[in-house]
Amino acid sequence: MTETFRGIYAIQYSTFREDGYFDEPGFEAQVDFTIAAGAHGIVWPVMASEFTVLTEAERRRTTELLLARTAGRIPVVIGVATVWTESSVALAQHAQDHGADAIISLPPYVQKPTRGQAFTFYRALAEAVDLPLFLQNCGGAMGMAFSGEEIAGMVAEIPGIQYVKEETSPMGPSISRVLAACGNSIKGVFAGGACRELPRELERGAAGNMSSAALSDIFAEMYDRYVAGDRDGAREIQFRLLTYLNLQSHYGHDLVREVLRRRGIIASTCRRFGANKQMDEQDVEELDYAWEQLQPYRRV
Repeated sequence: MTETFRGIYAIQYSTFREDGYFDEPGFEAQVDFTIAAGAHGIVWPVMASEFTVLTEAERRRTTELLLARTAGRIPVVIGVATVWTESSVALAQHAQDHGADAIISLPPYVQKPTRGQAFTFYRALAEAVDLPLFLQNCGGAMGMAFSGEEIAGMVAEIPGIQYVKEETSPMGPSISRVLAACGNSIKGVFAGGACRELPRELERGAAGNMSSAALSDIFAEMYDRYVAGDRDGAREIQFRLLTYLNLQSHYGHDLVREVLRRRGIIASTCRRFGANKQMDEQDVEELDYAWEQLQPYRRV
């Protein structure tokens, strides 16, 4: 679809009914909202999507729903992380067969590979499809954190790796290190972190941000203002996001689901496993305040 990916690539959330089954109409409504909100691309399913609670059949089915729903209107990046190479390759080929624009993946995330095995994993993915590959660089329980030099080494030998999703902390310096190490051998580095530091990331040379769909319009407005030269306007939105982002640091994905529900996109905030974190009365008031602060930037 596009030669170079740039902008806000909205991560779609898994939507579930009260009985735990996947809510397909809610998922399609989220896709429609994301496009109407002005997001520049869509990502599905990755860590924020809680892909680990989906069956492989559901991942294939929802990938097909997503690609049919977007119908080429904006780029779609499909997450293919699994517990072993062959299943990730199969999902990558499925994504390509149904019209995906790119793929993104962690290395296998349960029994983590060695550095050499991770290199072999990314080579296998790149050789299996003719799609740009996002290397997802993060630490924590599921990811592997690579240095800028390690990423540059993989990029030099695996041409399919064209982008990096950078999530190692502190994210800003990490973006700068990857860009310095890789130079023109990659097409872009995307950040995460709910656009908390988006203006500064863009100043460092980031290509964009992969962030939750619930605030696609607000994140896109901040990005669009920045690239249009209105950096003060982008900073103003960043400041107005602070109260919301503080709450998200406590309530995580449950807060995102609540915002999707408030916006009329999904009917239920249910998760497939585990209990939702419940806000008390004062934090509900804080969310109301945050929502009021963001009202001028809501496009939908």
